[in-house]
Amino acid sequence: MNSASRPSADVADVAVIGAGIAGLAACVFLRQRGLSVVCLDAHRYPHHKVGESLDWSSPGLLRRLGIDVKHLIADGIATYKKNIVVYETGKPEWRLTPPAQIGWRPLRFETVTLHVDRAALDERVFEHARALGAEFIWERVTGVDAVGERVNGCVTATGRRVRARWYIDATGTARGFSRAMNIPSVEYGRPKVCLWTYFDGPPLHEGTAFFLDKPRRLFELGLGHPDFAHTNERRLRPSRRARARAATARRFGSEDVRRIRLDARSAHG
Repeated sequence: MNSASRPSADVADVAVIGAGIAGLAACVFLRQRGLSVVCLDAHRYPHHKVGESLDWSSPGLLRRLGIDVKHLIADGIATYKKNIVVYETGKPEWRLTPPAQIGWRPLRFETVTLHVDRAALDERVFEHARALGAEFIWERVTGVDAVGERVNGCVTATGRRVRARWYIDATGTARGFSRAMNIPSVEYGRPKVCLWTYFDGPPLHEGTAFFLDKPRRLFELGLGHPDFAHTNERRLRPSRRARARAATARRFGSEDVRRIRLDARSAHG
């Protein structure tokens, strides 16, 4: 990479505020497009985050970042999450499995995902972003110089000013830019509390275990409870009308389909 493509200490094409995994992903994609990037965060790596059980879209997203899932497994950073088993008081255990339809377009999610050591995963993405040429400033952003909807720069706790053509607010719930620019937030759902700890013991299986003292409809809808299997299939499968329309389009072509509809309408007055 030539020196002209690297940002100076305070000027870049894009300034990313927040070096969590979302901010790091933005750094990776932007550097892959050849833009100079400077990322600001108050804390150096490693970061310790909650969020070790990744959802079904994660393996594909990691590959797009250039993170090899097989290397994560081999390096002990991740293990496969191939199923979810629910242990409900007084009832036989049952498995939660994502329906095969989530692998269809446009989602194309996978039915096997990962448990990860989040500190190690984030460190891997950070090293990848840095190797691509992203610059990092380990200082807290304390001020945003904004006039209306235009951001002219941001200032760190030491008085350092950072300027860029574009800015990405990756501060999460801190809402760094939205607070500074008086952009309202919309609160939804009930407040939640997360308790996070580790217990030593042998793994029950290659996946996740939920222990419930009463049924939870959260699990029953969408993830394969045996009593709701047909409901899940109907909910995710295209309607009969949509399937028939797609089949007709494949047979005749979209222009002919429109002509058939117009002819049908004319025939019925």
